[in-house]
Amino acid sequence: MNRPKLTKRTGFTLIELLVVIAIIAILIALLVPAVQKVREAAAMTQCQNNLKQIALGLHNLHDAQKKFPSGGEKTGPLYVIGWVGRIFPYLDQGNRVTNMETLSPGFLDKSMPWRLGAAPHHGAHELFTKPIPVFQCPTSELGGLSPDAGYKPAANGDFNAINQGALHYRANGWDRNVGFVPGKSTNATNASYRGYTTSESPT
Repeated sequence: MNRPKLTKRTGFTLIELLVVIAIIAILIALLVPAVQKVREAAAMTQCQNNLKQIALGLHNLHDAQKKFPSGGEKTGPLYVIGWVGRIFPYLDQGNRVTNMETLSPGFLDKSMPWRLGAAPHHGAHELFTKPIPVFQCPTSELGGLSPDAGYKPAANGDFNAINQGALHYRANGWDRNVGFVPGKSTNATNASYRGYTTSESPT
């Protein structure tokens, strides 16, 4: 009597496949939080480095000009570019200032790209719409947008913040017309005595 030949098994059983899938799922569940923590640590390191670079830029400007930049210099009824544009040369962004000057000579002292998109302010130009990495928080939900992007333009379009590149780090400021330092200041100079980077502050 001939016995049937046994054939060699070449596949997996359903149980074996389920066990493998379960092991892979467990490994993924263990690895995902670890990867997320590494990404968060890297983002925090980048954020700290951005703040360090901004602080160094401010102090280098102070060394050169013997004062910190204000939040915005007043030219006529409105305020022009403040501390951000003033520290460009100290953040390896000197070419950006040079390019601004090609748009309009004396650009830093008379233009408001954050407010108006058209010439002579040129707020719609890529010089102002393209984010600069050092001003962009890597964990911000805003991505490459400015926090001011949520503001709606006035009826006459006199507000261009929605087009501006990221500025996720802000200088500490306050309304210069609020409060006094007894015996030292008036409402117009109080902010400078308090050391805030506010509009027109000469510190």
